[in-house]
Amino acid sequence: EPAEPDPDPRKAAVAAAIARAKAKKKLKEQKGNDPS
Repeated sequence: EPAEPDPDPRKAAVAAAIARAKAKKKLKEQKGNDPS
């Protein structure tokens, strides 16, 4: 992943949405695996 911001704001928005979705899924999986 390049450190510089993407020159295309739409691409940046899509990348951010994907990152959020991945983080949300990861969090959900962690909660699902943890009974507490």
